[in-house]
Amino acid sequence: MGQSEHYFIGKCNSKSDDYGWDTLDAANFKVAKTKTGFKTTVICFGGNQTIKPRYINRLIMKVKNLIGIKEPITKNEIATTNDVDFVGIAYGSGETVGHGKNQHISNTSALTTEEVAELAMNIFTPLYMDDRGHILSRAQMLKNFNQITFFSYCHGATEVDDIICQARQNMQTCGIDKQTIDDAFGQIFSVSYAPERRVSCPGLQIISEKDLTLPSGPSCSYITSEFLDKRQLYRNSGRVGFENNYQGNGTVAFKEDNDTISIIVTELTHNLTDEHDINLIARDDNWRIKGDNIAYSDEVSQAISVALSYSIARGIQNQKSEVFIPKLTVDEILQKVQSILGKTQNEKFTNAVKIIQSENAGLER
Repeated sequence: MGQSEHYFIGKCNSKSDDYGWDTLDAANFKVAKTKTGFKTTVICFGGNQTIKPRYINRLIMKVKNLIGIKEPITKNEIATTNDVDFVGIAYGSGETVGHGKNQHISNTSALTTEEVAELAMNIFTPLYMDDRGHILSRAQMLKNFNQITFFSYCHGATEVDDIICQARQNMQTCGIDKQTIDDAFGQIFSVSYAPERRVSCPGLQIISEKDLTLPSGPSCSYITSEFLDKRQLYRNSGRVGFENNYQGNGTVAFKEDNDTISIIVTELTHNLTDEHDINLIARDDNWRIKGDNIAYSDEVSQAISVALSYSIARGIQNQKSEVFIPKLTVDEILQKVQSILGKTQNEKFTNAVKIIQSENAGLER
């Protein structure tokens, strides 16, 4: 078995005739530069069925609508599509599986180890090393990393995490100290819907209890997994112990760890049994939630938008600033997310999360 096509990389361009998509040279991709530094860039990774450019471009359009970013109307307008690149990666046409008459191309795919290494090198190396191979100053490095925001769906979170882990290793090999590496990656931000894996950088992950594809939530998210596990045990078997804390419907937002905010929602809609589909948090061109018979999808979608927008806005500010302006902290983003979720937040869920956090802290000691 082998992947039949190299991955595709491109960026959204509303003026392009090719599905609003400009194909880029995958082997030589670099984050674009402006007169004042690197351009604010949102890099999107879809699920494992994202095998063609037009598939990832659909995800990019959803991300743009979540933010509410528009084409410029006036010449000097700021915070428009002119200020941000939306880049996406499609995984190629998949593996050849089967034999003889049963041989076919799989409709799922993923990046190879070599492709992960290539993307880690291409995306991040210019952010910490100049063209002559000299390591940049810590201040310049942080400002450069500040320009990057990731958005991923399902399997895409695994790809983002793999690329980040590879890039960290590359920086260590170059002799950059761990604290500087941590501080640099502390300036990127990741948002992931229905993630297969927790992404190891500051970020927000969104999990529906009605996600049948990933019923235990993202891997390496121990609080979320325990919350979902205990809630399912209570619902399915009437198990005693946590029922006083796990009642009703709504949302809960909390720190999964020092870098990660988790939003768990009992239901985005009233009528669906499986809520893995990213279309459930999609917004239209007028920033209205799509779909009908919604439960908490509007508030969750708005919370995603806020997290994305603050990350992108800080990048745009840094483009135009001579001094470095750091990203909001995870605690600050959590406060803004909780403010958006408002009355949808279930106090009993919050108490249950606190119990789990307390028990985990006791085990760690």
